[in-house]
Amino acid sequence: MRLEKIVGLILIGTAIGITMTFERLDLGMFISPSATAIVFGITIGATWMSEDKNDLKKCWLAFRTAFSEGVKCNQEELKIYVRLYSMLSRYSMYAGWFGLLLGIISVLSSLEQFIAQDKNFVVLSGGITLASMSLVYGTFSSKFIFDPLKNWFEWQIEHPSESGRNSLAVQTQRPPESFHRVLFKMILFLSFAITLIMVVILVSRKIGTMQK
Repeated sequence: MRLEKIVGLILIGTAIGITMTFERLDLGMFISPSATAIVFGITIGATWMSEDKNDLKKCWLAFRTAFSEGVKCNQEELKIYVRLYSMLSRYSMYAGWFGLLLGIISVLSSLEQFIAQDKNFVVLSGGITLASMSLVYGTFSSKFIFDPLKNWFEWQIEHPSESGRNSLAVQTQRPPESFHRVLFKMILFLSFAITLIMVVILVSRKIGTMQK
């Protein structure tokens, strides 16, 4: 594992955790299935439409390359990874703003009902949550995940000797993984991440209940 990547993720998580602790924020308030579907569904779908099938197979390898010391790749592969992360960064940010617009439309369309129910803010909560969480998800994934990884791959291209990769060196070709195997690995990773998030939410709510 690349230590600097792990340290970076720990620092980001620590900063968020400290903020939530001091502000007494419940982790559950940051979970929005609708915003998740909008941001990551659009991001993955748009990337799928933009890239060649053979390059999409390298998405998992791009993630492994960023976090594993043992994975080697040549300059052409690095350029593909830069392009992939650039698209993911742009699309996730745009998807976040698109979710914000949908949330605003939802709020505006609920104003009449909001007034009819004596200004019950519960009527507007769905649109407000969608708008705010879409922007949070899109900005966070774009600027604090995809952009840093893209910048790291760009640095690898610009400094091949310092990164320990010689662009002129002949490297052993890896047998390409099947598309279905790559897709299975990505789904498995996402399932693990979602499960981990749900466990953290349950633990956070349990602690909050005990404190009450």
